[in-house]
Amino acid sequence: MHHLNLVRLWGFCAEKGRRILVYEYVPKGSLDKFLFPARGILKSEEDDAEDELLDPSRPPMLDWNIRYRIALGVARAIAYLHEECLEWVLHCDIKPENILLGDDFCPKISDFGLAKLKKKEDMLRNGASGNVSGRRNNEIQDSLTQSEDWYFPSRLHFDMVDRMVKTAMWCLQDRPEMRPSMGKVAKMLEGTVEMMEPKKPTIFFLAD
Repeated sequence: MHHLNLVRLWGFCAEKGRRILVYEYVPKGSLDKFLFPARGILKSEEDDAEDELLDPSRPPMLDWNIRYRIALGVARAIAYLHEECLEWVLHCDIKPENILLGDDFCPKISDFGLAKLKKKEDMLRNGASGNVSGRRNNEIQDSLTQSEDWYFPSRLHFDMVDRMVKTAMWCLQDRPEMRPSMGKVAKMLEGTVEMMEPKKPTIFFLAD
């Protein structure tokens, strides 16, 4: 398997009972470090920049463009696994900890320990539901960021965020047949296909 958004396996070692897989080095580490900062609170971009100067090791807050590129890259990688590989692959453990980031924040999916080979009809029947292992954001406290742009994106980014939200809602539909394939998810994020207004999934009513 070779894809820009998959961590490349360079080789393996097997000697005296030891088994080691050798993967490419991805310098920025996993996505969860950027989404769930250890301090447990979100701040404005100005405060974030100041904190970064005081503590260069702390990951910066991701802006809308980077978040969009990460979401699109992950969608393209999963679409490749589902639709373009000789043997279709279901990762089974997509989560921030298993998404690594390169120098330019190019996302790369890693950790195929739970991956399974699937038949085409199984993928079509389940839609996008079996691809994501969710994680509740418990690490960020109730304190809100001081940056309104964090919650209210500028008009420049509004269409991008709107596409991302609607795409996510389509992937969360209660009926499996209503969920798009990952190939279509990538196109929805790209804005290359027309997207209808999704129904509000049950999970949103439970949150209310």
